[in-house]
Formats: sequence, structure tokens, C-alpha cells
Amino acid sequence: MQKSQLSNAKKAGWIVWWIEFAFLILGGIVWGYIAGHPAVLGAKWQSYQVVANVLVGLVALWHVFIQVLAYVAVDRLSKNDNYLWPIILIVIGFMGDYLYLIPGIWGLIANSNHRVDRAHFAS
Repeated sequence: MQKSQLSNAKKAGWIVWWIEFAFLILGGIVWGYIAGHPAVLGAKWQSYQVVANVLVGLVALWHVFIQVLAYVAVDRLSKNDNYLWPIILIVIGFMGDYLYLIPGIWGLIANSNHRVDRAHFAS
């Protein structure tokens, strides 16, 4: 039973990861269109374009780092008796990618139930 809970938590984690990845790619496409067509935002845009591109690049790098960390955390979510990776997903969720709270909490509960079941059978 615990294995199915963990695999379901991992499935939820992959679904969330792909949704976040799609938003990251979509944001890059939209920004690429806006940066390529400065008339979309008006004439004042051209004077701030370099600064805006640097800021968007830094934010994009941060999100890529978060996605890589979330990839590792979701991949290792099914390891029993391990609270580290669900907690990392929960922290990522509190940092703004709220969907990661779902697999993080689910994995934490599933790992906690596994420890209780194992302790129950050992005694």
C-alpha cells in the first residue's frame, strides 16, 4: 500500500514538474516575442530594454535552477524513510511555485505512514 502512495506522490510530482516547465517555456516564448517587438510596449520600452532583459534573464536562471532542484527532488521522492526531498518540494512551494506543495506534502505523508507501518510490524 505504501509503495502505491509513494508512486502516486511521484506521479503528482512529475505532473506538477511538467506544468511548471511548460509555464517556463511559455514565458520564454512570450518574452522573446515582446523583446523582438518593442513597439508592443511603447516607445519608452526601448530605453529600458537592456535592463529588463538582464532582469528577465536572472529570473529565468533562478527558475531553471529551481526546476533542476525540483527534478531531482521528484525523482528521489519515492525513496522510503526519506524526508529530505518532500521537504525540499515544500520549501520550493512556499517560495512561489505553489503546485510543488502537493507532491511535497503527499510524499511527506506517505513516508511518514511507511515509518509507522514498519515500526508497527517490527514490534
